[in-house]
Amino acid sequence: MKGRVDSLLAEVRRTAEQPAAFGYLPDIALVLERMKTSLDLGETSQHRERLAASLGRLVTEQMSFAESPLGGALLRLADPFRQLRNWNSDT
Repeated sequence: MKGRVDSLLAEVRRTAEQPAAFGYLPDIALVLERMKTSLDLGETSQHRERLAASLGRLVTEQMSFAESPLGGALLRLADPFRQLRNWNSDT
C-alpha cells in the first residue's frame, strides 16, 4: 500500500508542475503525504476513513479530473486504504 501511495504522490507532484494542472493537486499531495504517515503510525480506521473521504472529495471536485487516468487511480486507492487492516503492509 505504501508503495502505491508513493507512486501516486510522485505522479501527482509531476502533474502539478504542468501548465493548467488541476488546481487541487497540491491539496491531494498533502492528503497522500498524510496517508503515508497514517500507514507508518498505524492509525485507527476512523482516521483512515477521513483521509480516504478527503481524497475522494478533492478528486471529484472536477469530473474531468476524476475521469482521468490519474484521478481514477487516486479514487481506486481510497477504498482499499480505508479498509486496510495491516497498516504497515507494503502491499
